[in-house]
Amino acid sequence: MAAVSNTAWRDRGAAEALGLVIMFPVMVLMAILIVAIGRGIEATAQARSTAEAAAQAAALQRSAPAGEAAMLDVVKRMLGASTTCVDNESHLAWAAPVGGEPGRATVTVTCTRPGDGLEPLELSDARFTVTAIASIDPLRASGERATGLGLP
Repeated sequence: MAAVSNTAWRDRGAAEALGLVIMFPVMVLMAILIVAIGRGIEATAQARSTAEAAAQAAALQRSAPAGEAAMLDVVKRMLGASTTCVDNESHLAWAAPVGGEPGRATVTVTCTRPGDGLEPLELSDARFTVTAIASIDPLRASGERATGLGLP
């Protein structure tokens, strides 16, 4: 049986160490990239959810000013403490119901996804916009009762 040389063992260890030294920065950049992608998805989902909830809240009101107040309240509650969707702005476009046809409450939320901690990827703050639309019930928005239609 032949004896195992100590130099072969040391050479193999050096090659593994060199491989680790080369792969470590690549693995760190991959981890940072995964975090960046996750932040982008989280910020977009949070803004989209806020826009949809704000549009629904506005559509349940009887007038544009009440819809604006409801929208601002929802946006404040949902994005007030957010760290992924900051410097947010919101806008309500109210299309009143006409002739028994439903109207539309369109909410646009614009916010910034901060690039803090993503400097190795050279990603800066990213500004994006999300829009959601909800139907406004013609009878609810006008405050009229559905008399003559067999409804209370």
